[in-house]
Amino acid sequence: MRSALEAATEWEGELRIQILPFLLVTDIYGDSYAHDDGDVAVWKAAVATNLLAEADITSPKHEGFIGRWNMPFVRWLKSISIAAQEELAIYYDHERGDTPYEYVSWASSPASIGGPCERFGISSHGGMDEPEWEFDVVRFADGRSEVEERGPCDDPPHYL
Repeated sequence: MRSALEAATEWEGELRIQILPFLLVTDIYGDSYAHDDGDVAVWKAAVATNLLAEADITSPKHEGFIGRWNMPFVRWLKSISIAAQEELAIYYDHERGDTPYEYVSWASSPASIGGPCERFGISSHGGMDEPEWEFDVVRFADGRSEVEERGPCDDPPHYL
């Protein structure tokens, strides 16, 4: 992780870090990502951090679009967000050449006006400019949820 932090860039006041190798356990094609034991030990320090959108992220329907995420890493990111009382967001896109396939986002917002929450979204383009299917959820710490799904998703990809 040290090399990713050293290679971080600033853009419009935000810190940009390439985290895909840490975020994924397995990508949508079934390729695995190895994680350094030292990094894993750091991530496990946040094992008690509750993820509000975990069921959405680990849903078999969604994993076909986003791969299998490294949940200890996501918990660790959320713990940083809570400690700093700042939003922390992940944006992940899957393209083939210049053709969009999936766009995925997750954010922890501990100081949101509506209360502490997490947002998770998937936009599946299937190689088209406009999305064929979209899923967005906001899960609040008090149990409220706002879920929106647009377009058909009768047959999600099953690469894993």
